Amino acid sequence: MMCPVDCASQGAATRCDEVVECPDGTPRVNLVLGALFLVVGACLLTPAVMSTVELRDGVHTTGTVRTQLQGADDDRLWVTFTVANAEVTYRLPSTTDRRLLDDGDRLAVVYRPDRPDTVTAERDIGGTRLFVSSGMAALGLGLMAFAAVELRQEGRRRVRSDAEPSGSAG
Repeated sequence: MMCPVDCASQGAATRCDEVVECPDGTPRVNLVLGALFLVVGACLLTPAVMSTVELRDGVHTTGTVRTQLQGADDDRLWVTFTVANAEVTYRLPSTTDRRLLDDGDRLAVVYRPDRPDTVTAERDIGGTRLFVSSGMAALGLGLMAFAAVELRQEGRRRVRSDAEPSGSAG
């Protein structure tokens, strides 16, 4: 990237029509953005993978959605289903989309046989969360790789430009 010389700050020894190479901050910005996307993607990916692995071999059943539960003071969704011939009610994860469910709706759920309180909607296992978080992490890696290549090329250009004046003075 070429920048015009600021004659006022350079003094009278510099020609005002001279153009010099100025540093380009784009690779550094890409590196920071890439790192940010990678960290956020990894932070979102970890619980999504853990949830998928944890419930991979879970028990599949159908439950009834509850939007209001007596004694509950939060706004989360609950699901009532049968475990070992007993009806139980547990809270659904906060990632379950409320907009798609109403009180009394039937919902396919998966729960851990040893811990029925670990329950989630079948549609929330893997799927969108894994896709989005993997995409964010991949975007971060891509930006960081692109920035690394750009920074390496910038360093090579700087080494060549530093070597030129001393090599042509002979």
